[in-house]
Amino acid sequence: MEKKKQKNVRLNYKGIIAIMVIIAIIIAIVIFVIRKNKKNDEKQLPIDAAYTTEDNGTKVNTSTKLQEIKNFNGYEISNIELKETNGEAEFSAQIKNVTQSSIGNKSIYIVFKSQSEEELYKMQVYLGEIKPEKSTRINSKITKSVIDAYDIEIKF
Repeated sequence: MEKKKQKNVRLNYKGIIAIMVIIAIIIAIVIFVIRKNKKNDEKQLPIDAAYTTEDNGTKVNTSTKLQEIKNFNGYEISNIELKETNGEAEFSAQIKNVTQSSIGNKSIYIVFKSQSEEELYKMQVYLGEIKPEKSTRINSKITKSVIDAYDIEIKF
């Protein structure tokens, strides 16, 4: 009888240990899955927030990449602003002639791009003549929402 009790006690300890091991494995799996999901969530967050919304409802693009000075075939594009009110976007930028001769009297295309380099919208802008070291401001309204543009590319 004494041997049976010892055997039952050993079986109970083995059972308890087996249950503890199973619980530990389950906890380890849960922790692994949670950490993996957090890493995936962090990867999906944008590096640069696209815009903020002012009290009056106007959305203002805040992409630092968009704010960088762009150089293109003798043009320097700076002071870029992109706002949206009631679904209508407004784009404005300063364009300077950085060459030693007059340039302009031509159309350029401003391509709005997402953070993943996807083309969101392509806008044609006509530039009149710009004297050397002089600048002009372009302003354009866009009926398509491009407020979440990350950057622009200039093309002929």
